[in-house]
Amino acid sequence: MTKMRPALRIVVSCMILCGFLLTTPLHAQPRPSVELRGGIDSLEAEVIHQDRDTARVNELLHLSFHYLYNDTLRSRYYARSAVNLAGALHYHLGQIVGFTRMGDIYAQGDNFRAAYAQYMRADEIGRRYADRRGLFILYNALGGFHSSLQEFDQALEYFQRGLLVVPEGDTIGKANLYLNIGVAYGWAGDYAKAREYLNRALTLCTEANARPKLAFIYSNMGNVFAAEKEPGPALAYFEKARELARTYKNNALLGSNYLYVAEIYMEQGKLREAMQQVQAALKLAVGAGATDDRIRGRILMSRILARMGEFEESGDILRKLDQDQPLSIEQQKFKLEAAMELYREKGDYRKALDYAGRLAAVKDSITRLANRQNMDLLEVRFRTRQREAQIGLLQEQNKRKTTLVYAGGIGLLLCILIIFLLFHSRKLKEKVYRHRQKMLQDENDKMLAEKALMEEKALRAREDLDHKNRELSASIMQTDHMTKLLLELRQRLSDKQGQENPRQMEGIQRLIRHNLELNEDWQRFKLHFEAVHPDFFDKLMKLSPQLSKNELKHCAYIRMNMSNKQVANLLNVNPDSVKMSRYRIKKKLSLLPQDDLIAYILTL
Repeated sequence: MTKMRPALRIVVSCMILCGFLLTTPLHAQPRPSVELRGGIDSLEAEVIHQDRDTARVNELLHLSFHYLYNDTLRSRYYARSAVNLAGALHYHLGQIVGFTRMGDIYAQGDNFRAAYAQYMRADEIGRRYADRRGLFILYNALGGFHSSLQEFDQALEYFQRGLLVVPEGDTIGKANLYLNIGVAYGWAGDYAKAREYLNRALTLCTEANARPKLAFIYSNMGNVFAAEKEPGPALAYFEKARELARTYKNNALLGSNYLYVAEIYMEQGKLREAMQQVQAALKLAVGAGATDDRIRGRILMSRILARMGEFEESGDILRKLDQDQPLSIEQQKFKLEAAMELYREKGDYRKALDYAGRLAAVKDSITRLANRQNMDLLEVRFRTRQREAQIGLLQEQNKRKTTLVYAGGIGLLLCILIIFLLFHSRKLKEKVYRHRQKMLQDENDKMLAEKALMEEKALRAREDLDHKNRELSASIMQTDHMTKLLLELRQRLSDKQGQENPRQMEGIQRLIRHNLELNEDWQRFKLHFEAVHPDFFDKLMKLSPQLSKNELKHCAYIRMNMSNKQVANLLNVNPDSVKMSRYRIKKKLSLLPQDDLIAYILTL
């Protein structure tokens, strides 16, 4: 689990320690509790004085464990000696634990191919002799191994296998497995499951009064809550882990807990308190020889100083990190992350970007290394399975023939299935092609139908326009006829004005003049015309503001497709005058002599 990474850097160590504790019943007699160096000296003395029996194997295995984190060459020497002696004594449990310890040693050195090969040798012996306790220890170690590779499904599978073969009455062994399962779930990001199994381990250890083991459980519970962004419960569990670590002088675990608490305080912005925790952790790490915690603590101190604005001191810490010993590629990544954070806090974004590029390169290297390690692991698995398959084939010739027959039948079925799939795929492609063709045809038909509809609408619009022009023309003709009639009537009445009643004649004349004014109302004409041809007069006035009312009428008549004769009748002039009027209109519109006035007006 990504958020629990600081806590889970010691996952493999914790799981190996659990494996060590599981092997304690192997000893023929108990030994006094001593400090690390003194304990190693005592073990070596006991090995010298032990006879060639199982007790000597057990002492060699304990020596191998004690050197695991400090001197891998010596640890491997003692583990190999234990395996050889156990083989000579036909001591199967000693062989299983010895090969398991060899796997732990290679895993500690990131040689996963060799580690897996050793584990498989232990698995072969354990299954051959059905040694439940040996398999129990092996499965616990294999679970930790796969957890370190972030293969959590396989890790949990091995832990579950361990629960199936746990010796009856071994409460501590079962608690160890629950603890490791909880850690694996936490690393995978399933915090609910992590808490469930850690609580199971807590219950068993509490019932068995295994107080030293409780420190590991409390520490991991704290990390689960820290990963879930619940600092209150996390700090409470870390404090419980600290009390037990102090009581049993487990300085390595105590120092790690100080670093976990420091990270929480740093995220909360409590930089002074975080610095105090880091300083305490570094003091313990130096005393316990915990190199990883010392490097991790110095990197964390650099980050805290950067956030406090102490940029020079923060940079000095990072620059001195490589002086004591070369950093692992994972530690280089954490160092580059801290450097990038330092320059970002400092405001030097150019350098921050430079370190971001270096960090990306290191992450790529880690990814390539992991891929190479996974390939190596896959190769070992393949070879192991190939060897097991060869043994099985030699033992069961009849089954081999049956397998070949089945394989041939399956191959034939696969060929038939492939042919069927190819045929079905071809039919499906044809169906898709026909469907696409139909869709294209439908789309084309739709476009043609829309085009026809648009043409029909345009035709209707033209017909409607012609109809309105005819109505307007008829209205204008009727109005003109009415005007002429009223003019003629007024002339006749004027001739007889003296013969009739003068007052009555004057009233008739006034009525005729009023109707003539109404019929000659320019605004009324424009209103009717622009209902059919909007903005026509506005466009003309913009082109030539000096056009007269009669010239505007003339243009309107042209727009209505009226002939010269019709225009002459409407304007009450002769056809020659219409031609002269058109000449003046062309001139006012700045048209050339060869330009067609009618075509020009029809475009407006």
